[in-house]
Amino acid sequence: MKIVTDSEYTYILFGKEAVDLYNVSLKLLLSSTSYVEYKVGAYNDVKRFMQEQKNWDVFVEIPENDYLYLKKHAFKSPLLDPTLTRSRSKRRFSILDIFKS
Repeated sequence: MKIVTDSEYTYILFGKEAVDLYNVSLKLLLSSTSYVEYKVGAYNDVKRFMQEQKNWDVFVEIPENDYLYLKKHAFKSPLLDPTLTRSRSKRRFSILDIFKS
């Protein structure tokens, strides 16, 4: 019997589309993260996991290194980082902008 300590975590990926893409390839999921809603979590408490699992339709257990990679990538995602979005003043000039006024 394996003794589980508080420092041992189970890493979970939530979201049906994300799980489908992850099953094909981690690179495919990372290239689609701006269009796919997902969440990654580290759990060592069953109660906390069960509460979070109610919010998602599908989940899968993932290795720790994939969890760290996805978590790091999520913070760099354009949807989550407003500094990476283009403002109107930095956008390239378009002739159509003249007609929008």
